[in-house]
Formats: sequence, structure tokens, C-alpha cells
Amino acid sequence: MQQNNESISDRILQIIKNEGISIYKFSGIIGASNSYFSQLIKHGGSVGSDRIEKILNAYPYIDANWLITGKGEMKKNGIFPVSDSLSDKKVNPSYKVPVYDSFEEHIKDKGEGESRKSLLINVPGTEDTEAFIRVIGYSMGAEIKEGSVIGIKKVKTEYFVSRYKYLILTKSNEKLISHISPDPNDKESIICSSDDCNDFTMPKKEIKAVYRITQAINNI
Repeated sequence: MQQNNESISDRILQIIKNEGISIYKFSGIIGASNSYFSQLIKHGGSVGSDRIEKILNAYPYIDANWLITGKGEMKKNGIFPVSDSLSDKKVNPSYKVPVYDSFEEHIKDKGEGESRKSLLINVPGTEDTEAFIRVIGYSMGAEIKEGSVIGIKKVKTEYFVSRYKYLILTKSNEKLISHISPDPNDKESIICSSDDCNDFTMPKKEIKAVYRITQAINNI
């Protein structure tokens, strides 16, 4: 494991070069003005937590500790960007992803690949998405509304990352969308939070399955 004395602007430039894109395109992906990262890389300076969060959401293979402190490696162990396997890093490959009208249809479908009972569509950059489903009977307030379509990926309960949103299926088959963070007072529980309700604690033993939300398209 290595440690360097580069600034965060230097490390952001490394990400841009690794992706093989321009500063202009990177700014658009992060939602910053055209001049923001150009000036940052040219003159240095600090980066707000909101920008850091957007970078980590856009490039989940980036190690947060490396980006913020410079300690360790750029890439998380075992996680690599799609572009690493491509000779032309500007190409974003498509993946066949099943689409369901509801979460229940996804659970019932036991098919694999072309044998799935759902519609299969080619979607660029969805290698970490196992299915698209429509949100029916639950939501996450203004962030993910009922009727939205979300991409999901099943994860283990010990691999929660607080900046992501999750679809939680309880053992009583209730569904909710929430941010998740560890409960500092009880390692056997988690804290769920969203913009349409107060934070609450949920025992891990009540959880049947957890899916990270990889993408969200509101009201289509």
C-alpha cells in the first residue's frame, strides 16, 4: 500500500486520465461548471464534500480514502472500471439487463440469461446491475418516486456503503428504499434514513435481502 503527498486536485486529474475523458466531460458527469475542475486542477485548492460524494457515486471503483487523503490505492481491491478492459477507453459497452414491471416479478423469475421471462434490453454501463424494476407501493420521497424505474444489485448486509441508496426487503416481505448506516449503539442493527421520514433503527435479523440501487429514472 502506497502513500503520496499529492493534492486532491492531482488525484482528480488521475481519475480523469484513467477514464480517458476530458476535464469538460468530467465536469458534466459530476454536475459542476465547465471552469470548476479546470481551475481546481490548474491552481489547486479544496474540494467540497458534495463534489467528493458525486465523484465517488459516478466512479464506484475509486477508493474514498485514497481520494480524500492520498493514502492507499486509487482502485478498491477487486473493483475495476469497465474501461480497464477496453483498448478504447471512450467506449462504454452495453449489457443485456432484464426489465420487470415489479420487484415481485424479478423475484419469481428464475431464468438465466436469454431464458429469463422478462424483456432484455441493452443498456450502456450497467455491468453492476442485475435487473431494472418499477417502484410500486413504496418510494424514497422526492429522490425516488413511486412509478420510477430503478436498477438493482443484490448485496450482502455487511457491505453497506452509506452514500448509496438501497432497496430493503424485510422478512415480512415489506419493501423500503433508504440510505443505510451502521447503528453505533448496536452492531446487530442498522439506521435507515430518507427524505420522507425520520431516521429509524432496523434489526438485521428482520432483513431478508438488500439490493443496492445502481440507477434511478424518475416517472417514466
